[in-house]
Amino acid sequence: MRNLKFSPVITPFVHNKIDLTKLRYHVNNLFSKGIDGLFLCGSTSLCPSLSFEERKSLISSLDDLSERIIFQVGSLNLEDTLKFAKIGKHAAVRAIAAYPPYYYVNIPDYFLEKYYIKISSVYPTFIYNFPQATGHDISPSTIKRINDSGGNIVGVKDTVNDPAHMLSFKQEFGDSFTVFSGPDFLVMNAARIGIDGVVSSSTNYVPELITAIFKSENLKEMLKLQMKITSLVNISRRFGQLSANYVLVKALQGYDVGSPREPIFPLQEEQQKELSEYALKIIRG
Repeated sequence: MRNLKFSPVITPFVHNKIDLTKLRYHVNNLFSKGIDGLFLCGSTSLCPSLSFEERKSLISSLDDLSERIIFQVGSLNLEDTLKFAKIGKHAAVRAIAAYPPYYYVNIPDYFLEKYYIKISSVYPTFIYNFPQATGHDISPSTIKRINDSGGNIVGVKDTVNDPAHMLSFKQEFGDSFTVFSGPDFLVMNAARIGIDGVVSSSTNYVPELITAIFKSENLKEMLKLQMKITSLVNISRRFGQLSANYVLVKALQGYDVGSPREPIFPLQEEQQKELSEYALKIIRG
């Protein structure tokens, strides 16, 4: 299945506590604007700051949407990761996902293979490949060794700034293996090069633009939409992208999704105003 648009949905916090009501409102809006599913508990969700019970509460609060959820279960504690994998299995989510143990950047590849064999033996698993954040670049050959040794890796979210890297997974595994693009500035590429879709943080604040790119057959129009997305992401990085996501949802979607959790601090009031004005100018331009 192609042209899938998944949102690495942000986690709304109010006074550093998860607000599940705001989360549900946000999710409903994303689905109403063409987003197909959720990538839950990834980096945009501020997953490393969530406790075990908080991550359980997120998946439980969306149990009626389980078939539209890829549940990111990775952590630095394999026992907890396996517990999350079982929670995902019990919830019958579309799949689970796991990033590598990101703190341990110099561990040998065969440790990573054992890690993913254990996780994917519980439930079909996507690898969340984000070398810039984790220090590990999971290659098709690594995935092949995992699956040849009894693992069940069924896809990858490839947050790498190289479309050829994404296509290498398709070349190795074929259409039965799902490949998602992670970088926001490669949405148009993902729509055109034959991979399955995107998991992009900008779906949180411009789901309409993401949907429009995948619907369009006009290259000039697609490029115009992509340039708006890229401009928004570049501006957000100036302020701190993880915090800016919350401001951009309010500015461009018109409702409050709370704030990030410290140590990802909310933007100051003047910063929020400046970012909102920039964002609206980009959308109207």
